[in-house]
Amino acid sequence: MCGLATLRAPTSGSDALPPSPAPRRTLPGVSLCPACGHENQAGANFCSKCGTPVDATAPAQREERKVVSVLFCDLVGFTAASEHADPEDVRARLRPYHAQLQQVIEGHGGTVEKFVGDGR
Repeated sequence: MCGLATLRAPTSGSDALPPSPAPRRTLPGVSLCPACGHENQAGANFCSKCGTPVDATAPAQREERKVVSVLFCDLVGFTAASEHADPEDVRARLRPYHAQLQQVIEGHGGTVEKFVGDGR
């Protein structure tokens, strides 16, 4: 069983998203890490929290809104058939399914970010 959901952020009405918060302000000479947002000392070449290179002259990253489609699939009976199996056997059983599903999705211009379990 599979389902496809296209998610769009409402732009007006009671379900509309609130406006984006104002850009974060920093003290003069302090630079924000582009990866984690940590405030670094003036002149720092790398983030003191995560180690990402910091470029004080780089413009702040801007937010972007995208329309995404999310595909949900359920392998009927899979949990019952797998709950007493070895993890290696379960992965071996899923590998061809994931490969074929990814091929079909990418063949239609999609991108697979990840495969996740049954959510139990």
